[in-house]
Amino acid sequence: MQVIVQDYMDNPVKMWTELQKINEQDNPAVCFNTYNEFFNITKKEDESLTNLMSRVELALYKIRSTHSSTLKLEEFKNELTCVYLIHALLENYISFHSAVLLMKEFK
Repeated sequence: MQVIVQDYMDNPVKMWTELQKINEQDNPAVCFNTYNEFFNITKKEDESLTNLMSRVELALYKIRSTHSSTLKLEEFKNELTCVYLIHALLENYISFHSAVLLMKEFK
């Protein structure tokens, strides 16, 4: 990581931008996995509602970080619908699920 940001030591804004590009990958597999993580959240038996809400908020933050800041609400609703339908498919659709993860973009 140090090698990557070495060129930006004098410019913290560029350094942060470069680190974001590396850590917040914008591809369908990462996006789908963040949604999948979100859909699988359930309250643990001994968990407080406050802790559950914190896990939900963290998952939503991860979802937002996989999108550009220009994402419109209608696009988000369409993507959410598609991803949830894929998530809800039975095991015999695993090849379709895998094909979606190999796509370069969700559109």
